[in-house]
Amino acid sequence: MKVTEHIIRAAVLLLLSFSFLSAQKLQTETINTTNGLSNNKVFHTFQDSYGLLWIGTEYGLNLYDGYNFKIFRNNPDDPESINSNVIWWIVEDSEKNLWIATGEGVSKYIRKENKFKNYDLFGDYFSSVTIYIDSKKNIWTAHETENINKYNKENDSWERPKIILDPNITYGNPSQIMNIIEDKDDRLWVASIRYGLLWYDERDTVFRQAEVIYEDGISRFTNFDNNIVDLFSDSLGILWITSRKGIHKYNPVSKKLKTLKRFTFGEFKYESDFGNITKSPNGNIWIANHTNGLFKFDGISDNFKRVTVAGQIYSSDGISNIVMSDGYWDQSGIYWIGTFTKGLIKYNPNKKIFNHYAHDENNKNSISHSYIYSVLESKAHPGKIYVGTRGGGLNIFDTQTNNFSTIPIDFYKDYYGGSVRSILEEEDGSLWLGTSGDGLLKMNPERQIIKRFIPDSSDVNSISGDWVRVIRKDLSGNLWIGTNTGGLNYFDIKRNLFKNFNKPFIRYSQKIIDLIKKKISTDSDKAKIIEVGDFQKLSSTFEVKNQGDYLVLSGGEGTSFDPLMWDYGWIEDSKKNIIWDSKKYASTYYLGGASKNRIAMEVLSLDAGKYSLKYESDDSHSFGNWNAVPPIDDELWGIRIFKIDDVNELKTIKKLLDESVKDFGINGNNIRAIHISQNNNVWVGTYQNGLHKINLNQKNVKTYLFDNKVNSEGSRFNINDIHENSDGSFWLATNRGLIEFDPVKETYKYFRDQDGLPTNVIQSILPGENNELWLGTLNGLSNMKIGLTGKTTFVNYGIEDGLGGMEFYRLAALKSKTGKYYFGGDHGLNEFDSEKSISTPPKLYLSDFKISNVSFMEIFEDSLIEAYLMDLDELFLNHDQNDLSFEFTALHFSNPRKNNYSHQLVGYEDEWVYDNNRIATYTNLDPGKYTFRFKGSNNEGIWNEKGKSISIIISPPFWQTWWAYLGYGFIFLAAFYGVDRVQKRKLLRKAKERMKIQDAEHRAETAELQAKATEAQSKLIQAENERKTKELEEARELQLSMLPKELPKINNLDIAVFMKTATEVGGDYYDISLKDDGSVNIAIGDATGHGMKAGTLVSMMKSLFTANSVVHEMKDFFTSSNTALKKANMERMMIGFAMININGNKAILMNAGMPPIYLFKSKLNEVEEIDLHGTPLGALLGTNYNHREIVINNNDIFLLMSDGFPELQNKSNTMYGYERVKKTFKSIANKSPEEIIKCLESEVINWKEDNDLNDDVTFVVIKIK
Repeated sequence: MKVTEHIIRAAVLLLLSFSFLSAQKLQTETINTTNGLSNNKVFHTFQDSYGLLWIGTEYGLNLYDGYNFKIFRNNPDDPESINSNVIWWIVEDSEKNLWIATGEGVSKYIRKENKFKNYDLFGDYFSSVTIYIDSKKNIWTAHETENINKYNKENDSWERPKIILDPNITYGNPSQIMNIIEDKDDRLWVASIRYGLLWYDERDTVFRQAEVIYEDGISRFTNFDNNIVDLFSDSLGILWITSRKGIHKYNPVSKKLKTLKRFTFGEFKYESDFGNITKSPNGNIWIANHTNGLFKFDGISDNFKRVTVAGQIYSSDGISNIVMSDGYWDQSGIYWIGTFTKGLIKYNPNKKIFNHYAHDENNKNSISHSYIYSVLESKAHPGKIYVGTRGGGLNIFDTQTNNFSTIPIDFYKDYYGGSVRSILEEEDGSLWLGTSGDGLLKMNPERQIIKRFIPDSSDVNSISGDWVRVIRKDLSGNLWIGTNTGGLNYFDIKRNLFKNFNKPFIRYSQKIIDLIKKKISTDSDKAKIIEVGDFQKLSSTFEVKNQGDYLVLSGGEGTSFDPLMWDYGWIEDSKKNIIWDSKKYASTYYLGGASKNRIAMEVLSLDAGKYSLKYESDDSHSFGNWNAVPPIDDELWGIRIFKIDDVNELKTIKKLLDESVKDFGINGNNIRAIHISQNNNVWVGTYQNGLHKINLNQKNVKTYLFDNKVNSEGSRFNINDIHENSDGSFWLATNRGLIEFDPVKETYKYFRDQDGLPTNVIQSILPGENNELWLGTLNGLSNMKIGLTGKTTFVNYGIEDGLGGMEFYRLAALKSKTGKYYFGGDHGLNEFDSEKSISTPPKLYLSDFKISNVSFMEIFEDSLIEAYLMDLDELFLNHDQNDLSFEFTALHFSNPRKNNYSHQLVGYEDEWVYDNNRIATYTNLDPGKYTFRFKGSNNEGIWNEKGKSISIIISPPFWQTWWAYLGYGFIFLAAFYGVDRVQKRKLLRKAKERMKIQDAEHRAETAELQAKATEAQSKLIQAENERKTKELEEARELQLSMLPKELPKINNLDIAVFMKTATEVGGDYYDISLKDDGSVNIAIGDATGHGMKAGTLVSMMKSLFTANSVVHEMKDFFTSSNTALKKANMERMMIGFAMININGNKAILMNAGMPPIYLFKSKLNEVEEIDLHGTPLGALLGTNYNHREIVINNNDIFLLMSDGFPELQNKSNTMYGYERVKKTFKSIANKSPEEIIKCLESEVINWKEDNDLNDDVTFVVIKIK
């Protein structure tokens, strides 16, 4: 028998523990004493009519606005302070005063007077555990002696109705009244520890015990083990009751008690009598019950489930480690749970929950790699999502189980060992996959690779690149493929042919190539220069005896970033006039092989005479000595000319050439985005070459650069994603911000970080609800919302909101059919549900109004103004009360730190100021009428557009009133009449005398000046030249003294520098400073111009850097320096300035108008170009500067430089260029910083040859050790 008992008990405990483990877990956050709460034992939470939160604790009354706590405690020396620090309950009356049940009775907070009035309740000074205001505005309270009190407003006193008891019941010692409520029929019910359930007989003005028919096994509520803890009345009039032994429903009509959940009551503890029953905004009953935890009911039904909060665990007998004392739903739908030791627990059911999936070596069901390249929802396999990774191949995600599985693929040349950059699914479930080196893959429905498409230099119909970024299908069912280096490809699936739409890869018709090759095979050249090597200048003459038609062609080397060919041919006549050439890159076509293999041809009509073929080559990529893939038809390298005698052949050639000219393509070999529009136009976003619209019907291309110069080294304008709205307009994700583009009107608008975006680098776009957008960026996610007024706002999400990381990858974004969103980045895959949204706007609260920094309440404390600040509509001020400050708050507690704000002082400001500040200050306002208004939004951008306002009227001083001005007018007229007559006589007399004197002086001065003019002029010129020479010498000495005397020795860094100025006083500058936290600041600058002004500007920058860079954060330093230099009024002088802060393995970079910073990543053996785009310091006030934080490793090297190096010109006036800088840096990055400097110095000398420097050249090289 004992064995059986043990088995049954173990089974019960097992089931009980399983129910706890399977309970729904809420994502919550805690607010406690570390956040400013006065005490962690919370008895009650209440939100007043203004939206402020009041929290009663064991040690003080707390007022909370989402940012700060204001604490009210008893002051024994102040009778107008609250009477106790123990706060049990809080309610608000119709006059907006608070009534507080305390440990010493009742306190009334008179809000407009900011003071308390205290009631001792018949001199008992017992705790008032509860207080209640009924529908008739009667105020009820009860205290420890189990007496119930009613407030008499007329005489400001309390009455004590009688309680009628059953004499047949034995009652325990007086204890407490736990709660007072009112049902749907306005009848009062009372939860009493000693007397059980009571109701108020209004006719006899007494309380009576309720008749209760108990179920078997349930003790009476008057019994010690089953005392009532809390009451609640639902919409049907049913009473919900929690007791020490369970959760019950009581029907006042049938008198029957129904038990929904039984508790095990063991040893009595103080906390056993605490708990709360309340209804959520969506109608569910929630019960927070002391040690039994939290229960959620489906509406007012009997169905419930136990829910847990963060950190909550249960013992084997069902006792929670978190003791819950109270539960409260605020006006915005947030549930506040009071506890005994944890403070307040906040649960927001509408908070956006981000699920994060990353690779876990210990979990076979996790994703294979955390760097996400692509995401696609399967139509053939509902509930499955394909996820492409960098280095982890292709995964499939099961949205039901949240498990990942890897689809095996053999990779051969993939740069990362197995990458899927893009995915497209066919209706039969087969896949097209883009890779990072293995080209385009075709996978059958059984997920087997059946075809690989890779570049073939010998096949003009092959794909042009093996790095496939994006794949899209057009309305005809064919594919558009964007590659990393080979441009845009069109794939005709039926014909199995690729066509390249990149201008550098457009070819002449194969028919004309074959025709020429046939002529070559028969040696039909009129003249030729072929098999040209490096550094050749060749010539071949030929004679035309009779006028005729000729086909000339020339093949050579050239690239799209240089307008001139590097190898080219031309024709001269006998007078050395050039009559044809292939020098311009734009006139050439692709010759196959490497993209720099080019060819140009044309039909010429030549008159009789002598001519010369000419050809010139550079130092590399020549016939037989190719440094890249050679051309398919290398016999076309050089220059050839053929005589065309056949008329039909001539027509054929001209027709084929015309067709080639009419062929169309786009600029840019790096394709970032492709979109097939509703009308089947193909929109292509590129790296540095803008947006292209390919009209397939009209066979033309239109390019949009959006005020950015194509191929400009300083531009770096990239389009990363394209989203089309239902009306045909577009949103473009770029590295310069978000662009709203109307292709019909061809108008556009930028949205940047100053508009609220977390960064200007937008990687992907997904549509939301009500014209919203979700954006993946390099600094978290952003939700773009358009308000009722048309104002666009951005709600940004980061790691603190639950994201797995901040950097998201281009196009790695998906909105599923179920409405879930997926964004991938370097940290994994993030998932969230858009349906969860906080739609309640905040209430607005004017927390303080200050005049000359003194609070309104202090200034008007003794005045006749009897209104709380929030209830004031108008305020009159004296003329000297014109320095005003307004403090305001948007009361929404979901995530107050992300609430947004706007304000306007009508009469002073023409528009709303969206600066997200909660304080607005105005100084020295003129007399007049103003209206201050403000508005705010919750953390998801839902605005309270109605706002709040207060009118301020500043009276003028008495000497500026209308009657004062009237008096001034009379006085002025009288004085003017008298003075005018006297003054006229004096002026006439003095004028005559002055004319005589001036005439004599003029004759004398003229003679003297003529004598000294020549001598003075020569001396002045000589003195000015000497002064300027001395000044420049002194300025140069000063500027050189600004540079560090020696470089500091830093353990983990190896630094080398070089500077060469172009004039006596240069504009370049570098510096180093050490911060107290052990980090190092390294800076480089370049002032506009040269000479004295440049030197002065550098000296100013040196002073700012020395004084401020070690004490300020980088962004604050840039902002303050920009302001200081701009206000120095140095006309149009400004300084480019870049700075790196290195602290351990982290580096923070910021750039204001300097060239890109280059970082050699030793592990990857590659150079990253980091361009942060900022205007130079001193250019524009109010400029915001972006920063980039990166992780660095040993042997990584930074290169900082001024623009004098990339813009250095040789004798041919060719600039060195940024691409060459990057290539040179990579080739020498394995050396020490000192050796790198020497190599760069040699590059400068070799490139400029005998030319003088046309700009200062400065390098700073930093190696991480």
